[in-house]
Amino acid sequence: MRGSLSRLGENKYRIIYDLPKGIDGKRRQKTETVYGNKKAADATLSDRLITIQKGDYSDSGRQTVDNLFERFLESNESRLAATTRQRYASILKNHIKPELGKIALSQLSPLHLEQAYAKWVQRGRIREAGGLSHRTVLHYHRLLHRVLAQAVKWKLVTRNVADAVNPPRPVHREMRALSEQEVAKLVESLDQPSGHVIAQGGFSSESSFPVAIKCALYTGCRLGELLGLKWEDLDSPGGSIVIRRSLQEVGGTVFVKETKTRKSRVISIPPYLVQVFQTHKAQQNTLRLALGEAYRDDGFIFARSDGSPIRPQMMSQAAKALFKRLNVNCRLHDLRHTHATLLLKSGVSSKVASSRLGHASVGITLDLYAHVLPGMDEEAASKFEALIAGAATVSTKSAR
Repeated sequence: MRGSLSRLGENKYRIIYDLPKGIDGKRRQKTETVYGNKKAADATLSDRLITIQKGDYSDSGRQTVDNLFERFLESNESRLAATTRQRYASILKNHIKPELGKIALSQLSPLHLEQAYAKWVQRGRIREAGGLSHRTVLHYHRLLHRVLAQAVKWKLVTRNVADAVNPPRPVHREMRALSEQEVAKLVESLDQPSGHVIAQGGFSSESSFPVAIKCALYTGCRLGELLGLKWEDLDSPGGSIVIRRSLQEVGGTVFVKETKTRKSRVISIPPYLVQVFQTHKAQQNTLRLALGEAYRDDGFIFARSDGSPIRPQMMSQAAKALFKRLNVNCRLHDLRHTHATLLLKSGVSSKVASSRLGHASVGITLDLYAHVLPGMDEEAASKFEALIAGAATVSTKSAR
């Protein structure tokens, strides 16, 4: 590394030194004005050269947080899924830019982040009054941390200021699983001719809705996986469906992407659900013939009356309206928990339950549903005791 020093006036010096080469491989130099005597100027120049030689030099220049995010999205475009990139861009536009975008990277502090987090929790919603959930703000914090970590690697900053910030802690919400009686009541209601008629949520004439609810109950699919099912994924004779994709929604736009584990899985379904699918298929064919070319045939099992895919947010809103009308205390995602809980309570092994749910490992299933296991453990102990007692009785009779 090279550097030079020149006198500008009384107790005023200019130092010029080479910076690490840019991304384009070209030579870069930095000029600074140092106030003081020549000895102080020499010491400053020496300090800069040593810092650069050690690889600890950072030079964010005039870059702002906004600039950094744009650069991050551009450099990671090929590594981010389309839905992920759009979600990051939405967070940047609606939240990062307004609160942090204009701040220079060199001036960004932990306090800036803490103030932004507090504001988002209080009044961070875009289309309505109110704040964002602690969990959402935690996601934003993790994204900021990731982007700032990249800035450290790029030598734009020397430290990640997000390390010094404690993000909001999400409020834990207990999982709600319906009882066998509640499930039976829900299915009975959905089987009624008017079971899908809902004043809110846009499903007043959507025949797919009750079928999707039943499928969620009988398979434990995630919402995106449920709405991503196509007729080609259904094996009626074999009594199974294949989970190959997930329908996701970002900013009102619907995308098809891989499953959460990036693997497909086969789920067995009972004859009742096979029959429900067959009836639904006939109804969908009737709609297709009635609309002709106006029907959008993307092959989705759960489609709107014109064949277009059902947006996940719309499905959630309609389910919320239905559960409220039926006085059922649960969310749409709780149907997945219901499926898992009832499986485990019925004696199905955690390995089989994990496979149906699409968990990356059986350990995840055990962690999530540990509350179900104590009763099962007691039942197992009783069954084992009865087994041994029965064997002992047989042995005694044989001895006689």
